[in-house]
Amino acid sequence: MTARVTIGMPVFNNAETLRRAVASVLAQTYQDWELLITDDQSDDETFGIAQEFATADPRISVRVNDRRMVFHNFELALRKARTAYFVWLAGDDYWDPAFLEATVAALDAAPSAVSVIPSAAFIGEPPQPVPNLGFLKGLKTERIKRYLAHPGGTRMYGLMRTEAARASFPMHAGYAYDWYFMVSLLSKGPQLSLPECLHFREETSWITYAACGTEGSERFKLRRWPIFGISWQLLKTKSIPIGALPALLALNARKHEEYLAVNEPDVFLRRLGLFKRIGLPLSNRQDKLSQLAEYHSDKKLDFPGVAKTDPKSAPVVGHQHPEVTAIVTCRNAEAMLPAFIDHYRQMGVETVVIDHGSTDDTERIATGHLGTSVKDIISTPFFGAFDLTAQLELKSQVMQAQKGDWVIHADVDEFLTPKDGLTIPEAVRSVNQAAFACEEYLHLPLFEDEVHDSRNFRRTMNQPTRMMERDEKQRLFRRDAPLDVWMATGGHTISRRAEDVALNRLRLDHYLGLSLDDIRGQYYSRVFARRDLQKLWHLNRKAAAQFDIVGAIDSLPTETKTLPIFRCTEEPRVNIKSGADIVVLAQKKADFNELSSNLAASFPGLRLHLETSPIVPQTALPVLNFLSHPAWIHRLQNTRGEERQQASAWTRRLANARQAALERSTPYAEIRMEDLQAGRVDMRQTLQFLLLGAPNANNGMILGRSETISMEPYTSPVKDITKSLAADLGYR
Repeated sequence: MTARVTIGMPVFNNAETLRRAVASVLAQTYQDWELLITDDQSDDETFGIAQEFATADPRISVRVNDRRMVFHNFELALRKARTAYFVWLAGDDYWDPAFLEATVAALDAAPSAVSVIPSAAFIGEPPQPVPNLGFLKGLKTERIKRYLAHPGGTRMYGLMRTEAARASFPMHAGYAYDWYFMVSLLSKGPQLSLPECLHFREETSWITYAACGTEGSERFKLRRWPIFGISWQLLKTKSIPIGALPALLALNARKHEEYLAVNEPDVFLRRLGLFKRIGLPLSNRQDKLSQLAEYHSDKKLDFPGVAKTDPKSAPVVGHQHPEVTAIVTCRNAEAMLPAFIDHYRQMGVETVVIDHGSTDDTERIATGHLGTSVKDIISTPFFGAFDLTAQLELKSQVMQAQKGDWVIHADVDEFLTPKDGLTIPEAVRSVNQAAFACEEYLHLPLFEDEVHDSRNFRRTMNQPTRMMERDEKQRLFRRDAPLDVWMATGGHTISRRAEDVALNRLRLDHYLGLSLDDIRGQYYSRVFARRDLQKLWHLNRKAAAQFDIVGAIDSLPTETKTLPIFRCTEEPRVNIKSGADIVVLAQKKADFNELSSNLAASFPGLRLHLETSPIVPQTALPVLNFLSHPAWIHRLQNTRGEERQQASAWTRRLANARQAALERSTPYAEIRMEDLQAGRVDMRQTLQFLLLGAPNANNGMILGRSETISMEPYTSPVKDITKSLAADLGYR
């Protein structure tokens, strides 16, 4: 019987690491594989070791090439594969035992995807996470642009659909052929990303890769443009969409800069000013310039900001100030992200953006700053609930992957500033402690219909309130600081020991929202992961469902320990009698009547219990949430204040229903009225899930619909309050 996965292992003089690589294949929890080792004429013990494994296990075969094939050695195993799935494992890398089980399951569950890759780490003590392995999603142009912004070689080591991979392999050899391969593969579908670290790789420095660029062309001038060859192939084969051409040109410019820096440093230094002005990343990275100075220590070259070295002594490399990286996790943050990035750029800090499945322009905004003030973008999917534990785990991996000394853990609405007009690297330069505490100031809209522009809200929202908490937030800390307390406090505190905290505090300006409607949209829509709530996190935000958010112009205190904009409501909880078979949540009774008549003929005897209260009932019964586009609120011709109440109720009841389903494991499903009317809903399948408890990956939440529903008018304040959850439902 044919296996499901072919593993191609191209090797050349890998005698020292081959046993480790093959052993990691044999240790896989998923065993339906075959391994083909292709030896590119090694002159060490590689072939003998491979032959030992092949003799012991019939699933392993070995082939020695008649001549050196170099990059075509990768193609050989792919061309011979007869299985549905294919994956490469380099002879000096290895896998976690769960690699195949996790990736096969993910690819089985996603028919539109062509590849899936888990997180990876460079081999060492401790292993260092490999950056840039986010989710490559969206339309063809968008995912290729995202890849070209960070093309990293690890991408090609994911599990792939064999036919898609075979059709993507380049016909001609060339420098960075794997980038051609990935662009071609991504033109056929997305590459999924798994958060688990399951792949361990030997690290090769960027300088070594750049030095290989001399092999790119026989023509001297073309050598200076190492990826011109694969770029020309992509254009000739029409493998790259027109919309991704600017990203390809930008990548050519970056590799040109790297080539000159490593292979012709005198030319690089003459052009350094030009490279800085046009924003090329290498010329603006002091750590990279220090590495170049060390690499060229035998030459009499002056790299700006780097101390000269005596070539006869050990090189001394460094930069003027410690490197600081701000790491922000966000979802649908288009309003504040530009200001966040610009602020930290002015503070001398580069940003890493972790995007959690945004449905707005968050990712596009971050990509627009990539290579200058943003040094990395990591995209992860969103599964319907805010999971801070998962975010902190990912963030800690990203922190460890940074090369600098300090990191900033901040939300997109938090702006950290040193006193005395210093930049952040200047402020931490002589500090020996592990962390800085922050004096936090809240910036709030004071009255209804006060709306601040995303371009200048930091200037117009200028009446801050001091936030007095028991433990001051510690947003800036050393990258190598222990994170056990940080994880236990939800990313709030690095250390509770006074001697670990610098005496000079930083100012933290916290902008809760650009309007009260914006704040309503944030606080009413949030759904929290169960494991977070078990740790007693988010209790204040979860409680916001029981509060009205109001203007604070008449009651705003000068100092506060709690947010001053919440007013308790007196709405009673509703207890549902046990006689109902299914609880139906509907904001309009007309919708319920339509649903009842729809179900009566097909499902006689089914009892439905209507619930219209904004507070979700405490029930273990199956819940069917019947939704419609919030634009219907405009048709009521109410005042703006009444529209706010209706929009807040729409948002709160949807978030409350999802939260209740997660906490109580209640069978729960959502149906859009528009889908029911258009015949796009399989009610029998939905009711089977609700009544029989059929498995559902999203706990009943219906996300990522293929049908987008737009209605006019859909304007503020309704749009501002409902837009986050409405976008999840496919409403525009």
